Amino acid sequence: MMENKVIDFESDETLQYILASVIKRKETVNKLKAKEKKWKLLFLASETAVISYFFFIFQSGFFTTFSEFFSFLLGNMGHLMFLLLTVSLYFYTVQLRKKKRESRKDFSRFAL
Repeated sequence: MMENKVIDFESDETLQYILASVIKRKETVNKLKAKEKKWKLLFLASETAVISYFFFIFQSGFFTTFSEFFSFLLGNMGHLMFLLLTVSLYFYTVQLRKKKRESRKDFSRFAL
């Protein structure tokens, strides 16, 4: 039997199991919500850095053609890694959002 500090009143095992399950599902929703918030902030910081970096590079007038920009971008491994990190963060936040929605649906379906 799953013990939980919140469930401290006398009841049958079935009710205690159901309440423990609902509490566990709600805790999962809350954990995913907090995790998604942290990763979204990290993605936002990364995206801001990428946009600022490229904005300042374009402002410098270093590139006259679009092909020069791509050769600059592909010629440096650091630029590619930073862009890859930003894109990866985006897809990870999308994945966390889907998990949170599924978890929230599961919780609401079970709680009602």
